[in-house]
Amino acid sequence: MERVLLHHMRPQVRHALDPLKFAYQERVGVGDTITYMLHNSPSHLNSSNGAVRITFVDFSSAFNTIQLLLLRDKLIEMGVGSHLKAWIMDYLTG
Repeated sequence: MERVLLHHMRPQVRHALDPLKFAYQERVGVGDTITYMLHNSPSHLNSSNGAVRITFVDFSSAFNTIQLLLLRDKLIEMGVGSHLKAWIMDYLTG
């Protein structure tokens, strides 16, 4: 279901995505995230008072705690079409 949804939703929200967000991107995986962090960390460590903090978070159960009204508002803000937005809300509410 995620692939079907992403196929329709990605073009509508691409403009609002953070380029450093690696999850749910085509042909991008955990290895790309780790490579990016390992490649860019030394430049921060070599600067004066440099430090690097890396946090990996697993949101595998995120849909269990989603706040539907906040999601709806975010979808509106991102310009997601009304039909797709209604379908997503219907899907998540049963």
